Amino acid sequence: MDIKAYLTDYKGNRKEISNFIGNISISGSSKECARALDFDFLRGDFDNNLPDIKMNLGDTIEFLEVGEKETKSFFKGVIWEKDFKDNTANISVQGYDKSIYLNKNEPKTQVFTNKKPDDIVKSICKEFGLAVGKCATAKANSVNGRDANAYDIIMQAYTKASKSNGKKYKLVSNGDKIEVFESGEKCKTVLKYIDYVADGKILDLNYKESLDDVVNEIKAIDEEKEDKKETKKTKPTSKSKYGSMQKVVRGGKTDVAGLMKDMNKEISVECIGNWEMITGKSIEIKTPTISGTFYINSDDHEINDGIHKVSLKLSNEFEMDEKDESTQEEAKDEQKSSTGTKSGGSGWARISAAAYRHTGKPYSQPLRMQEGYADCSSFVYKVTMETLGREWRGTWAPSTYTMASRTDLWHEIPLSQARPGDILWRSGHTSFLGPNNMDYGAHMPGKPSGPGWAYNPSRWSKAFRIN
Repeated sequence: MDIKAYLTDYKGNRKEISNFIGNISISGSSKECARALDFDFLRGDFDNNLPDIKMNLGDTIEFLEVGEKETKSFFKGVIWEKDFKDNTANISVQGYDKSIYLNKNEPKTQVFTNKKPDDIVKSICKEFGLAVGKCATAKANSVNGRDANAYDIIMQAYTKASKSNGKKYKLVSNGDKIEVFESGEKCKTVLKYIDYVADGKILDLNYKESLDDVVNEIKAIDEEKEDKKETKKTKPTSKSKYGSMQKVVRGGKTDVAGLMKDMNKEISVECIGNWEMITGKSIEIKTPTISGTFYINSDDHEINDGIHKVSLKLSNEFEMDEKDESTQEEAKDEQKSSTGTKSGGSGWARISAAAYRHTGKPYSQPLRMQEGYADCSSFVYKVTMETLGREWRGTWAPSTYTMASRTDLWHEIPLSQARPGDILWRSGHTSFLGPNNMDYGAHMPGKPSGPGWAYNPSRWSKAFRIN
């Protein structure tokens, strides 16, 4: 695989930087506005034999895959963050695709009356000079997006459409264009166990089934009518198999096609990947135990030494990033929590004093339980114990592999419910979800504990909340 990288500054000057790029990671999630980019960049000022290429925040970065028959762009976005130490040759760079600007801007017009969702996209993007590509259309509705950012207002419009027609939608950045597509477009690649290296070769797979989200009966009560007219929809086969799982919808006349939900099937799979495997699409699996087509709810691509691997979270339901007025209020409450004016659950306000006491400590696994040092799991452990008012100098040595056993300290919660102050976990690493939507903890040798990277749910497997 041949990868080309180009950097363009704000004046339009474009230069190739392919020879200075290290490992590349690109990820996306159904609950995230923008796709995230991480890569290493070789510093020219560190070696006099290398040209000193300036990479500035706000510059445009584009990656292309060069094949035998065609060259195709697979990421175009903006340089958002740089991190380096004076005695290291590499800069750690983070970027986002152009959708990030929808998350960072509040449009002047926040209330739309009887407008189609795709028309709302065009109106909002025009205000911020963002180009618009193909956007799924749906019937007109009204949106009250006061105090919400541009992304949330757009997704509020598509959430209303989804609840009416049962379809699911994903906003993406396609190069310079903002697009919204209906989920489910099928990838050509099939995931399977094979003896040779090729796209779709399964390297690891985990499968889970759950009844948690099943809804097989809907009662819709139209309270605007004097007789409070009631309608009912049922899935008899589902009720017979799993029992009654009813949801009651109250208010004016409403469609409920998008509220029924089947048994949830979740698959985590690592495979040899390609760039068609992105969140919102569907992909087929063929193994001796699992066969079928599933939605991609998150994707994490890594290119290392020319090998393209991808970790996918799959499900029989696409987890659309639903937004409505109530979720906007929740977001405001979370923001208050992160600034210490309100706490709920673990709450950053609750743990912040302990977390800040351990901020700036050097990373060390051999010395991690000593005062003045930390690694990822000992940072979480020490902060938790101090938050609970307990002595952390004990005989138990924390690790990411033993954390789940400490139910006296924390309990598992759905990752989708993680709030500032909760603990994020994946195999081999853990940290807190801190203020300003940042991972907070001890992350790597050579870097002191504290804020790390912008929170990306696709990089984590579980979440815990302090008791």
